[in-house]
Amino acid sequence: MSNTADRVLNAGTKLKSYSVKIGNINLIKETISSLELSFRNDTPVILGRLIIDDLYDMNSQIIWKDISVNVFYMDVFDKLFSNDFYVIGISETYDEQYKKKFVLDLQDKFSYTLQNSYLSKSFKSDIITALKAYITELKLSSYKTDFDDIKTVQEFVIPKNIDNLSFFIMELTKCGYVFYQTKEKIVIKHISNIEPKKLIENDPGKPFKNETSNQLYKNRISGIRTFFLKRKSIPPITKSIAYNPEKKVMGLSSDNDNSVYYLSDDPLNLQKISTGGGYNGTKEIYQVHLNFDEHKLHLREAFMRQSEIEIIVNGYIKNDVNQIYELDLKGNSSGSEQQAKGNTVINGKYISNTVMDKLVGDSLIQKIHLYRADLTKKI
Repeated sequence: MSNTADRVLNAGTKLKSYSVKIGNINLIKETISSLELSFRNDTPVILGRLIIDDLYDMNSQIIWKDISVNVFYMDVFDKLFSNDFYVIGISETYDEQYKKKFVLDLQDKFSYTLQNSYLSKSFKSDIITALKAYITELKLSSYKTDFDDIKTVQEFVIPKNIDNLSFFIMELTKCGYVFYQTKEKIVIKHISNIEPKKLIENDPGKPFKNETSNQLYKNRISGIRTFFLKRKSIPPITKSIAYNPEKKVMGLSSDNDNSVYYLSDDPLNLQKISTGGGYNGTKEIYQVHLNFDEHKLHLREAFMRQSEIEIIVNGYIKNDVNQIYELDLKGNSSGSEQQAKGNTVINGKYISNTVMDKLVGDSLIQKIHLYRADLTKKI
């Protein structure tokens, strides 16, 4: 994204305010070469990379193993982001003038704390109640949360042979829940509540465009890559099978319907490849738990990745994961009809699954990865 940065910077990308603080040192803005933060809709882990000039002789002022980094920035619409990070890796480099730079790899404190905790506790409750207890125990209660309810009460022990973050992600996935972090809060949602049509629209009535006469148009796309018809990303027709000890029978789920994930109007299901008038069999997946929502969750991700697109846009805090983005892209310049209709296959609505914020100077730009399970019908 660095090569695109110079092209995309404009008045709309300017930040009203930003600061980076390492320990007790507030960095002078001119010493910050760049900062990147990556948000994903399938993990609560926020990873980052900070590159700074070493004008402070940081090694003499900081005990790196104890240090944390605070990042704050506010966009032109007065929306702000603030979070604390641990430094998880450091490297030193030198530019062509032999000036030393530090490259700091970062991870947010919430996920890092859970990922490096091996506390073992027993519960008679649901898994989210247990997670809330760990959040309190690990002094992470200052983070805003948005958790769905789980009504299944069970007795279980959280083991010591796996870190607490991996354990909760694993158990939530078994029940069909996704655990992720946005710019505002920690989120746990059931698969039924992240169906594409239930998600919020990013900016209703203001589609993202890659051609506009208004260079300050808020949702202007400065760079774009598209990927569709991704046959390798889709699994065969599958069914999940588990033994029900109470009824002493095998339970199964074979829900391979991807129509619930359509946002536009041209179905795309690469599972259904037939030969000789019939399908090429069914893949069976065996599991030890009776909840088949994990199977649906994996299928959802596979279906949604049949059509993908990456866009580089002006950076605004509003741009986040698990939002609906509408794209209105120009058509092929070789013909007047294509120019008038636009890109009739790629246009339409998508879901954001990754948002990367990049601070360059006093500006914010973003690379956003979008996906969907269908295309758009040609008119």
